[in-house]
Amino acid sequence: MSEKVEKGPRFVRYFSPVLQALKELGGSGGPDEVRHINMTSRIFVTAVRSAALRRDIRGLARAARAAGPEALVRAWPKLRPLERVAAFRALAPRDAARAFAALPARGKWLAYLGEVSQGAAPLLEGARPSEARLLRRAPARERASMRKALA
Repeated sequence: MSEKVEKGPRFVRYFSPVLQALKELGGSGGPDEVRHINMTSRIFVTAVRSAALRRDIRGLARAARAAGPEALVRAWPKLRPLERVAAFRALAPRDAARAFAALPARGKWLAYLGEVSQGAAPLLEGARPSEARLLRRAPARERASMRKALA
């Protein structure tokens, strides 16, 4: 019975991280600068998890691409397997390669298995083709490179 009831708009929870990022930037900064500083592991996890729960493929892809491979690697242990695979598949090819190289061995296996199987299928079920393309499937050459790194 001691549930915490939050009142007011949900977007208010992002005020503190944005203000913290502005402090780090010296008091002012453009949206891209604030977004870059602001994509800490916690915010990234929240963005990916929220998008996955809503089956918002565009939002998930936007969060993963904006944060970049380093943020995905830092957040990897905190994400659920489906969220990990979906965020990995949302990265551009070069970013996905950088993330794969930085992941621990178990993370590499999950990323690889998410590529050779339909690891993001629950999110893609019923999605429009334009949304499904946002979670790209690695081509054979890229999968072979991943397999070689795992050997």
